[in-house]
Amino acid sequence: MLSRGLAFLLGVRFDMEPLFYFIQHIDVLLLREDLLRSLWLLHGQPPLYNLYLGIGARLPRGVDFLYYRYSYLAMGAFSASCVWILARDMNIHRAGRIVVTALWILSPVAIIYENFLFYTYPVQALLLASFVCVSTWLRTSRLRWAMAACGMWSVIVLSRTLFHPLWYVAMTGLLVVLSAKRKPAAIMGGAFLLPVLLWCLKNALVFGFFGTGSWLGMSLARGTVMELDPAERVALVESGDLSPASLVQPLAPQRLYEQVLPPRDPWGHPLLDDEVKSDGHTNNNTLVHLEASRLHRDDALYIIRTHPTLYLQTVFNAWQRFFLSGSDWRVYVINGNQPAIKWWDSVYRFVVFGEYALLFGNESPKRAQTCWLLVATWLLSFIVAGRAGWQLQRGTANHATRLQLVLGMTVAYTLIVPNLVEVGENFRFRYLADPLVYVLIATACVSVRSKADNPL
Repeated sequence: MLSRGLAFLLGVRFDMEPLFYFIQHIDVLLLREDLLRSLWLLHGQPPLYNLYLGIGARLPRGVDFLYYRYSYLAMGAFSASCVWILARDMNIHRAGRIVVTALWILSPVAIIYENFLFYTYPVQALLLASFVCVSTWLRTSRLRWAMAACGMWSVIVLSRTLFHPLWYVAMTGLLVVLSAKRKPAAIMGGAFLLPVLLWCLKNALVFGFFGTGSWLGMSLARGTVMELDPAERVALVESGDLSPASLVQPLAPQRLYEQVLPPRDPWGHPLLDDEVKSDGHTNNNTLVHLEASRLHRDDALYIIRTHPTLYLQTVFNAWQRFFLSGSDWRVYVINGNQPAIKWWDSVYRFVVFGEYALLFGNESPKRAQTCWLLVATWLLSFIVAGRAGWQLQRGTANHATRLQLVLGMTVAYTLIVPNLVEVGENFRFRYLADPLVYVLIATACVSVRSKADNPL
């Protein structure tokens, strides 16, 4: 709380503006007046974060701000407690737990996200809490902890498309393998997979695709079709190899797609029909965007098949962006929060992340801004998780090594899967797993110290 009080004195303020203009968010007027039907007709995103927003939007003016502000503060305190507990369950001594928790909770990005109304912070809090539940389940075999972990994973999948239903299946499968009581764990995993499948089934029946969100095609096209030379892209459209949607930037306003796509009948609801929200910001959940995303997906897959080198370069660029600090993203600069703690941000990025381009000021090229210490810590975390898997196979795994495997799977997923389908603000993906990496690195330090103290 002292760190947050200091941040407030320095000028950090909670930014509620994304509620109105972020494309992931339903129109505030619909959240207030037609919440349940709007959630049902949402296809671009899973529903639960917009449900959270809708609850706040229906509160009286002023109270809504307090609802968002203090729920995010509570998430921060809760997440810090979860990092502490995970470090304790990894047999990290008290001083190490203090360092690991402080590295995360005092990071400029954590301060910035805690004051930014977006789904990143709640999803990270749920992730951390779920792993505390996993740890307790593996230690006690009490069913309620497996139920809580699977329930939180289900909520995460229904809150953010980055976490695919297959991630849920992989995590629950690992939970079953590591459990002393496998049947109850499997039952819990199946039970909480059901709401995810029901949402996907709703999308299949209503919108014609089976998934939690419809924007995968948009994401793929940005790193494939849009990386082509414009003249080549036009030529491929004219030859029929690409659809006319490839002439338009993904997630462009509806009117630009309507210039190249056949007209379609309106649905009869503003969320699916209107080009703009009630406050004038772009609505990207229209039926036109649904059809455009399908076309973008097909076009992107064609480019991946015919231009594999271009796609591999895009994946490399995505990983490079993944290891940028992300705290100076333009949105955080515009709202004033990053400039308010810029001195601390620079120190943290240089000392903890290894962003040595800061030595050269604003003249350093974007490619030089890779956080090299961050890259090293992520690589080391994979070694820790791999060693845990080796110990499990040998039959020498203890509670800590089992927990390392669970954390390692999500760290690996966060590094690999999102960066295969998206290039842009990839540093936002990394932030979700950063505290898990810190905990895994601390366990490596404990292991090295233990071997040094007991060489035989």
